[in-house]
Amino acid sequence: MRRSTKPTRLRLVKRYLIKCAATTQLICRSVVMTVIASFFFSAPASSAVESDEKRPFTVKDLIEMSYFVNASERQPLSCSPDEKYCAVVVQRGVLSSNALEATIWLFDLRAVRNYALGNSARKPEPKKLLVMLATSNTPVISDVRWIDHARRISFLGKNSTPYQRLFIADVETGAVRALTNDGLYVTAYQMRGDNIAYTALAEEQIQTRLEKDCIEISLQLKI
Repeated sequence: MRRSTKPTRLRLVKRYLIKCAATTQLICRSVVMTVIASFFFSAPASSAVESDEKRPFTVKDLIEMSYFVNASERQPLSCSPDEKYCAVVVQRGVLSSNALEATIWLFDLRAVRNYALGNSARKPEPKKLLVMLATSNTPVISDVRWIDHARRISFLGKNSTPYQRLFIADVETGAVRALTNDGLYVTAYQMRGDNIAYTALAEEQIQTRLEKDCIEISLQLKI
């Protein structure tokens, strides 16, 4: 007897359930992202009061506007494996120091979901895990990952230096430790237990990379 090549009803149901689960997960992530975004971009209560004094939007406002940076795998959200926390990286320019400031914020996913579903009227307050500042045209913090059973976070970062290094941060205490030397520009890494493998630019490639990260801009006035 020949086996039917047509998918059975059970297989069709399984495919449908998998598709529904993926769609539901996507919707949940969108809802979580919306709630998180409202924390950073909603107007403060003090500004809600109408005022006759108005001012134009300036270049300083544009530079110092906060925006999300992809934490990992082209996603702004990096959720812990136990779905307890969600990490986001927010970056802004600091005109006074001519640098970029990046912050890792941690949100309690349960609090975010309860607020989104209307089970709680209290807006979730994030925890500021760490802040890094560097002169660069590329993200100061990237490739964020949860390690050690979600007790620590690993990431690539530039901390007051153009060199990108591998760091780990403790979720509870916020303690940050560098795992690579200051003179290396780390481009990628993998961690398995206590074993760490990473790639770094060769010495002759570093200057080229730094030139791409930092662009000198000169202003000439003609009278």
